[in-house]
Amino acid sequence: MFSRDALAVDKNFLLSEHFESEALPLRCSGNCPTITEDLAFSGAKSLKIQLDLDSSPVSYRTEVQQAGFANFKDVYRYAFKIYLPDSYVADSVWELVAQWHAYPDFEIGETWRNPPLALATTNGEWTISNAWDAKRNTFATGNRVYDGQEKWVLGDYETDVWTAWLFEVKWSHTDDGYIKVWKNGELVVSKSGPNTFNDKVGTYFKAGIYKGWRNKNTIPKNGVRSRTLYFDDITIETKNGGVDPLK
Repeated sequence: MFSRDALAVDKNFLLSEHFESEALPLRCSGNCPTITEDLAFSGAKSLKIQLDLDSSPVSYRTEVQQAGFANFKDVYRYAFKIYLPDSYVADSVWELVAQWHAYPDFEIGETWRNPPLALATTNGEWTISNAWDAKRNTFATGNRVYDGQEKWVLGDYETDVWTAWLFEVKWSHTDDGYIKVWKNGELVVSKSGPNTFNDKVGTYFKAGIYKGWRNKNTIPKNGVRSRTLYFDDITIETKNGGVDPLK
């Protein structure tokens, strides 16, 4: 487990990573992805994400995560490209490919919650989910209780093609927040209002595969047992950075 203080370095939060060096530029969460020359959106390399139910040391997670937290009330733009190969067939076991996680305030009785914002590929569809809570302690009643949750189903995902995503978010647990999402340059989500939790620190970004394989006994015998996908051109900037999701 990482500490909140270890991540709270704003100067390291913004990034533009194209994975052209040999060294992995982001910290691992679960299994470490690799840099590959198999394919790339730009340049010669990309980030390869592999997860195997039977052979991966961590059966349910291969991700990278950015050091640093977003500031509440600031506007951030997160842009990245994802490539799903034709082997990425539809599967009923849930899987997140990008998530903006929140760090609980353990000292007041909180523990881990759903990510406030996530991009998923469950059941062969692109979906985006959002959870929020203005209460200081989401577990104040003894159970995890959110103020609200919302989900957008964006249709079947495409394989053997790069998909460009751009998320613009003003993180807030009050009415002044908003989320806008573009897929290949087309606005597919636009929401105003609260979009995160009332925590001491803001969200942090993760990319890769986080799949519902923690309990192997609940996995269908005829289901998918391995996943591979690719990321390229991960950029996190303030709104004035002018990220173009198509370039």
